[in-house]
Amino acid sequence: MDNRIMNDQTLLDDYRKTGSQAAFTRLVERYLPLVLGAARRRLGAESQAEDVAQQVFVLLARKGRNLGGDVVLSGWLYRAALHLASETNRRERRRREREQAAVDRLENSQADAGWREIEPSLDAMMARLNQADQDALLLRYFENRPLREVGATLGLGEDAAQKRVARALERLRRAFVREGVSLSGGALASAMALGALKPASAGVAAGLSSAAFAAATGAVAVKTAAFSLMSITTMKSALGVATVLTAVGIIAVQTSRLTRLQKEHAALRTTAIAAQQEATRLQTKLADARRPRMEDPEKLELLRLRGEATQRRQQNEALSEENRQLLEELDKLARAEQSRLEAGDVLEEALERKRQMGMARLNYTKQWMLALHLYESEHGGMPANLTESGGYFGEAMAADSSQIDTEAYRQLTPEQFALIYRGSLNEVAEPDRTIVLREKQAWPDPDGQGWRRAYGFADGHSEVRYSPDGDFTAWEADRMLPAPPDAP
Repeated sequence: MDNRIMNDQTLLDDYRKTGSQAAFTRLVERYLPLVLGAARRRLGAESQAEDVAQQVFVLLARKGRNLGGDVVLSGWLYRAALHLASETNRRERRRREREQAAVDRLENSQADAGWREIEPSLDAMMARLNQADQDALLLRYFENRPLREVGATLGLGEDAAQKRVARALERLRRAFVREGVSLSGGALASAMALGALKPASAGVAAGLSSAAFAAATGAVAVKTAAFSLMSITTMKSALGVATVLTAVGIIAVQTSRLTRLQKEHAALRTTAIAAQQEATRLQTKLADARRPRMEDPEKLELLRLRGEATQRRQQNEALSEENRQLLEELDKLARAEQSRLEAGDVLEEALERKRQMGMARLNYTKQWMLALHLYESEHGGMPANLTESGGYFGEAMAADSSQIDTEAYRQLTPEQFALIYRGSLNEVAEPDRTIVLREKQAWPDPDGQGWRRAYGFADGHSEVRYSPDGDFTAWEADRMLPAPPDAP
């Protein structure tokens, strides 16, 4: 019999008879590379492979005393590693599917709510845009064309078309904000894509086609007169739009550069945070690599990790310097622009404060509703309070992290909100009208006119309501199921 097999049997016999820790440790040292390699190939992730390896040797510790003398230990460990790695893959896949399903449900309900909010005034807001912005939005969202086709139609490249669409969408969003409708750019785009082009029935299309064709032969004279009238009307509309654009164009041009620099600053800050996290991860791996009984390959890996850590630190320092320079440029630009925008700044700042406070509460309430949906899908019911579902709030932020990195958002805490409904969300008859989560105290409107309060609904969407005197009782009563005895 092979000496290695004899040694395995000797170590196993020693472990069976005396429970020798030294014998078991020797088996772990001998077969850890085999188990890790099998798990790593199946999972593709080092941390998960290490978890599986630990489970395999725990299994060996439990069942090793019952293994027969004819068992080939390497084969037994290899098959156990593959089995546990496959189980890990299945668990991860099911978890991701549950999370994605919850996110999809919320996104669909939010898009429906957004469309209901913008539908009555969408065309009026579109009329405030210039023709180039209207064309970009119609091609992208009303006709649902990809950016490549939008660019080809407008005579632009794909990147330029993307920028044109983004600028037009932001101008449309600001037009809605001035009318008291607060939506993020993503929510506005989703709402338009969902509701702008609802399909017409085949019968309607056929009827219109027949009527138009039949009337075509006798419509020449009427068409000429109609064209003249339409031309005069179009010219008047164009002059009105030009007047409005002249009034606001100066402020838009002056603020565009500041907006671009702010976006670049946010991107650099995100990159710096990612670099710092990567450096921390490498430092952790270095600490693990300093364990005793290090063999030559591990020493080489340690040197490589040290080099990577040094490189990451240098990159982080460079990003910090770029960030500092960008902040200085932003500060200089803000001071230079202040004297030129004094009149417009007062109104813009008041609108921005109102928008930020409203958007912060909308997004914060939305994140908690997503966390409650995730909690219910995992536990089969609602939590007693927000604290019990706090572990899912981070997952909700990872699923939808848009527009949460603001000062107004960071000032919000779970203590400012209360659960109003604790039954099953799936059993609510009218989820889009049933309040689940409510802000405990209303907050004064930034312009000093009235009060506002944030609500989360069973279908996952959130709203900020306005009241001139701060009394929301009648409105809430129409949208609340019977409250629990301890509800605030």
